[in-house]
Amino acid sequence: MRRKMRVVLKKPCEKPQVVEIGKGLKAMQEILGKSFEGVSMLPQRKVSSNITVLHSDNDKACPNFFIEDNLVCGTVLFVNDNRSNFSSLSEKQVMGLLEYFGFEKEEILNEMYKGVAI
Repeated sequence: MRRKMRVVLKKPCEKPQVVEIGKGLKAMQEILGKSFEGVSMLPQRKVSSNITVLHSDNDKACPNFFIEDNLVCGTVLFVNDNRSNFSSLSEKQVMGLLEYFGFEKEEILNEMYKGVAI
C-alpha cells in the first residue's frame, strides 16, 4: 500500500508545487500547523471536482490567493477528497490546478514530472 500521496502545495507569494507527503493527519499538520480546515470551493468548471483546499486556521496567516471573492490565507494543500478520505490527486486534477494558477502547458509537464528519469 502506498504510504505517500501526491498533492499540490501553495505557499504565500510562491508558485504552486507538486509534492509528495505522507498520508495522514500528522503529515498534513507538519506542513499546515496543528489547526487547519478544509474547504471545497474551487470553481468546478475550471478545476476538476473532488478537490479540497486545506489551509491553516491561523488568524495571522499571510494572504495567499483568491478563489473567486474569497481570500485564502497561509500555506495550502490541495488534496483529492473522496468523502473526507484524503488521497493523491489524479494527473487531471494536478493539471487543472496548475492551469488555474496560470501555468503554461510546458510548465505543467515540467512541474508534474520533475525528477523523473526519461
